[in-house]
Amino acid sequence: MSEAELYVLRARLNGGIRNKAARGELRRGLPVGLVWGDADGEVRFHPDEGVKTTIGTIFSRFAETGSARRVWLWFRSEGLRLPLRMNQRSQILGGAMGEAA
Repeated sequence: MSEAELYVLRARLNGGIRNKAARGELRRGLPVGLVWGDADGEVRFHPDEGVKTTIGTIFSRFAETGSARRVWLWFRSEGLRLPLRMNQRSQILGGAMGEAA
C-alpha cells in the first residue's frame, strides 16, 4: 500500500472519529473507578464499594501529602494495591478487592 493510500485511510478514520464525537456518540476508555451509565454520555462511579473506597482513599491521601509518589509509597507500606484495569472490558485488579475482582 502506498503512502498516499495510507494517508487517505487515516484521514477517513480520523474524520469518522471526529464526526462521532460531534454527535456525542464517541465513547473512549474511562479511568479506573468510573463506568459508563445507561444514558448517552452518562458517567458514574464504579458500583463496587471496594473500588469506590480505594479511589476515595487515594484522593484523601493526596490531599494530605500533596504528592502522588507519597500516596503510592503509603499504599505500598500498608500492603494495599492500587486498582488496575488492563483494558476497558476487563475486571479491576488490586485495590481493596484482593488479587482479582
